[in-house]
Amino acid sequence: MASLQCPPAAGLYAALGGMVLFALFTSSRHVITGPDAAVAILVGGAVGPIAGADAGQAVVLSTWLALLVAGILLLAAWLRLGAIAELLSSPVMLGFM
Repeated sequence: MASLQCPPAAGLYAALGGMVLFALFTSSRHVITGPDAAVAILVGGAVGPIAGADAGQAVVLSTWLALLVAGILLLAAWLRLGAIAELLSSPVMLGFM
């Protein structure tokens, strides 16, 4: 099976856009966000089998995946589903993060 790789510039632009949007839409003074190897592996595992060896298709699918996840997170924020995290203990939340 051929190895799938998105161009590195696509990930860097996505990370920059995410950091700017996070800074604009949150009240936190401490912004810690950026590309993560775990996220890259998950996106590659989801997009890779669909895109095959076509890097352009991988970028398009990765973009749509990011927009879909953003929509789900905005819907969860609108429904105030963050209150569910209050039901979890601190050690569980620390382990998850």
